[in-house]
This record gives sequence, C-alpha cells and structure tokens, in this order.
Amino acid sequence: MNRIRYFFRIHLKGITRIYRLFRRIMRNAFYVRLMGVGKLKKADTFFFVIDPRFNHPGLADRMKAIIACYNEAKKNGLHFKIVFKQPFVLEDYLHPTSIDNDWVADFRDLEYSFFKTRFVDEKRGWHLSATSGCQYHCYNYTGDIIPEIFENTGYKWHELYHELFTPNEEIVRAIHDTGMPPQSYCAIHLRFVNALEDFEEGHYNRLSTESEK
Repeated sequence: MNRIRYFFRIHLKGITRIYRLFRRIMRNAFYVRLMGVGKLKKADTFFFVIDPRFNHPGLADRMKAIIACYNEAKKNGLHFKIVFKQPFVLEDYLHPTSIDNDWVADFRDLEYSFFKTRFVDEKRGWHLSATSGCQYHCYNYTGDIIPEIFENTGYKWHELYHELFTPNEEIVRAIHDTGMPPQSYCAIHLRFVNALEDFEEGHYNRLSTESEK
C-alpha cells in the first residue's frame, strides 16, 4: 500500500508541474493581444497583479509571492506596484509604509508593449535580471519562495514585509488589544489538506523554543 501511495504521489507531482507550466503559458498569452508599440509612461516598474478573471491561490500564498517579487524588484532597482482589488481591496487593510514606497496601483497603470513589457512568473529557483526601461508583469505565482533570509540580499522576509505594509487602524487596534508590541504580530496559516494523513514539516521550526512553537 505504501509503495502504491508513493507511486501515485510522485506522478501527481509531475502532473502538477506540467499543469502549472501550461497555466502560466496560457495566462501570459491572454495579455499578448493587448500588445502595442507605444512608449511606456511608467518604465522600470514591477507589477504584481491579481487578475479576477483567473483562479488564485489563498491569501497566504499571495502574500508570500508578493514579498518574493518585491525582493527581486528591489534587487534590480525597480519600482514595485501591486494590483490587488479582488476579492477585497488590499490597500483598505494594509497601507503603504511610506510615500516613497507607495505600491498601490490599478489596472489602468499596466502598459503592454511588444518591446518593453515582460512577463515574469514567480516560482522556485527564479531570479529576475531586469533591463532598463521595461515594465515587468507577474500574473503567475506559487508562493513557494519563503526563505528566512533572501539569497544575495541578506533581507529577512519580515523586514521586506514591513517595508511595504502597515496595517490599517482597525487591525492595529486588534493587535493592541492582544497586548503585543505593534510590529511583533505574526500570521498563522492553517490548512486541512493533510488532516487525515501525515503532517508535512512546516515552517514553524524557525521558532527557537518549544514555548514559541
């Protein structure tokens, strides 16, 4: 029985990879029809886009992917923007931390040029090598890139998060009511996919003591 389960698990992973590759190709191809030859008004910018026409992973995966993309944009000296309007408007709950790092954008800010618009897919092992004068659009992501410290930058995940986001007043009040310091909060991501099987090793092991875990 264990061998059969292992066999199907291995092949399921292969099918999943093929499906994700096909989905990335089809999603990016959807935007090719919008391409033109005009000049970009907002060059050297990376856009992370939640397009409501497509299905998306859960909120935790979206946030993980946003931070991973922001790391690549920052590493390449690009402005970073987020288009996140469905199923809620992200900036209603998380505000930009500073005016200089205002990540709020809308669909009308996206520009499509045959020569200057590039599609990028956030995935394991991905590193961006940007060209000056271009826009980078990310419609495809997995949220798999969650290192404690990002390679080639030294930035920690939570440092990049706080560079981008400040919770709104309602969330700040809720954090205050717990008695925790303002930036000491953490997110807990619960899922029940494997509730009846073996639990996968999670990222809780980054906590140092048993009491923290």
